[in-house]
Amino acid sequence: MSIQGFWHPENVAVVGASPGRYFADRLAENLAAGSGDLRVMPVHPRLRRVWGHKVFASLAALPARPDLVILLVGAREVPGQVRTMARLGIQRCIVLAEGLDDRSARNVAEASARAGVALLGAESLGALDVPDGMLLYCGRLVSVPRPGDVSIVSQSGGLLNELFRATSNEVRFGFRRVACVGTQLGIRACDVAANLVDDDRTATILALLDDDPATMAAMAAPLARARDVGKNVVILGTALRDSIDPSFVRDNTQGPSLASGVLHALSRSTGAFLARDVDEVVEAAALLARKPRTSSRSRSVALVSVSQGVGKLMASAAGEAGLRVVPLGARLARSLKPLIGRVPANPLDLSAAGVTDPAVMEKVVTRLAAMPDLGAIMVAMHPPRGDDFSEKRNARWLSRLTAPAGGPGPLLVPVQVTRSVALPEQGLVQGLHTAMRLVAWWMTGPDLSPEPDPGKPADGGPRLEALRILHGPARTLSEPSSRRVLETYGLPFDDWFVTETPSQASRRARQLGGPVCLKLASPDVPLKSFTRTDLVGDAAVRDAFMELTQSARHDYPGARILGVLVTPHRPGSPGLLAATVSLGPGLPPLLVCGPSGPCAPRTGQGMICELPPLSRARAMAMASGVLAGVPGDPASMADLLLGLGRFASDLASEVATVELDGIVFVDGGFRCSSARVRVLTDVDARPA
Repeated sequence: MSIQGFWHPENVAVVGASPGRYFADRLAENLAAGSGDLRVMPVHPRLRRVWGHKVFASLAALPARPDLVILLVGAREVPGQVRTMARLGIQRCIVLAEGLDDRSARNVAEASARAGVALLGAESLGALDVPDGMLLYCGRLVSVPRPGDVSIVSQSGGLLNELFRATSNEVRFGFRRVACVGTQLGIRACDVAANLVDDDRTATILALLDDDPATMAAMAAPLARARDVGKNVVILGTALRDSIDPSFVRDNTQGPSLASGVLHALSRSTGAFLARDVDEVVEAAALLARKPRTSSRSRSVALVSVSQGVGKLMASAAGEAGLRVVPLGARLARSLKPLIGRVPANPLDLSAAGVTDPAVMEKVVTRLAAMPDLGAIMVAMHPPRGDDFSEKRNARWLSRLTAPAGGPGPLLVPVQVTRSVALPEQGLVQGLHTAMRLVAWWMTGPDLSPEPDPGKPADGGPRLEALRILHGPARTLSEPSSRRVLETYGLPFDDWFVTETPSQASRRARQLGGPVCLKLASPDVPLKSFTRTDLVGDAAVRDAFMELTQSARHDYPGARILGVLVTPHRPGSPGLLAATVSLGPGLPPLLVCGPSGPCAPRTGQGMICELPPLSRARAMAMASGVLAGVPGDPASMADLLLGLGRFASDLASEVATVELDGIVFVDGGFRCSSARVRVLTDVDARPA
């Protein structure tokens, strides 16, 4: 469905227009503040005049067919209104209503799709074309947004309101087009994003997403295309709004939710900046509004401050963000010494000179910009405290720092070091750590894929053997086939045998020694429902074999039963869980590892996520986090994770999920006790 017509209607019908209702009043305010040439036709069965316009009793009573209908009615009335629009040939509709039950939502979606009605919502606050003055928005705008080249697609009306509040006095950038898709009964977030990618007047796309992996997966393609055509992307997901640490591998006690991991995967695959809150969205958009002054991908930075303490703080934050604070060099140091009155170093302390003289600042920045392979110059500013010395100095410095436009040289970033003031100064990136993350992302560019692992196999050997197994008839592999395909990538398993008779099972159990575990080998039945553990002795093994096969044939008459798997039983061993999740075309797989079994937390706490393929260093870091409080060798766990990561990245287009359960530390190394692989089908690959 196309979003295009929502931004340029000539006449709009507002059903449920009534004064004194919050959303209706906000829409009236915004329509009055807009400058677009728009005919408004309110619809209400009992009113005669509202907002200065004649009111019509129904859609059928309108003097002209509207280009767009905005429904401000309750959830119960929405299905009937949509059917009326379909009968009258109305093609576009914004639905504000909250609380549509599943049946009503399904009826609305089906009716609009059958009639060709493009529907934005439900729970949509509307759409804006800011340069054209088209403010079809039911939320509160503190001020009319400034026109510019930043466009927004949002699932959440609350986040959109918050963003508009945060930018009510913004002068560093402005807005182009905005659409709130709500629950996506018709037009989806990915449809809006695709339109914005093709819009020549949009330079930056802000995507405000809910915790919905299907939406994120569908967004991958248009946002990756935005990267390819040179448009910037900033993503905010509600999974990260309360996050403190944005790093992908998190502390074991504060593991990210799966939705948070999916957001990281979307960010990695599209080269987007992943913002933690609305403030970071604003700062990212502001930095992107500063035209690139260099094509350098260098992560080297020069830091300037008026305090040694602030300089050290900046250097520390730069290191945490992966930036390099490079030495100035003897020749440059000699040229700077007369300007600042002391032996210069990076970070550069201007407290002795240049505090009041903007010409000194300009000369310092000019000479720093001549450093070879320098990515950015970051200048620390103090927060404004009124009409005092600090504010005057900031104004002088900003006049020199922001005056140059274009040309070669590093990115120039004024930074307000603290974020404690209520009204941040315009022109400054707010927050030291935010600024460092932004600059690091800017320098990295869209190529944010993990570094290749030197042990990654070529397009033969393990991959060809794995494909041979994966391309069999089953979409969900049996336990033996899952083990075989993972063993091609070096994943270690306990000794195991597939047996076809009770006597074979008892013989293999004696060969393994000790208690054993029996699992039904079938791709068609739930694995854990047909497992027997802690079996000792021939009679117990034979009885379990017969019970498993007979129960499976009774419960699943058409199931393919390949035999019974016999493996050692590890009672009392600490278990872990590892899984790779492929989210569809355009998104890399997501590897999740953490506690398993009865001790596993139900909330996902303690789970650690990564994006394969893994480097050795990243695999070791992940293993160390997983093994916190669990006995075992981190190097052995890292080897297992490296193999699983290679398998996931090599076969992302073939495999939907891999589940490993009961990874135990035995005889000096980790081994897997259970595995299940599901092959990606045509249904999985279809965009959400």
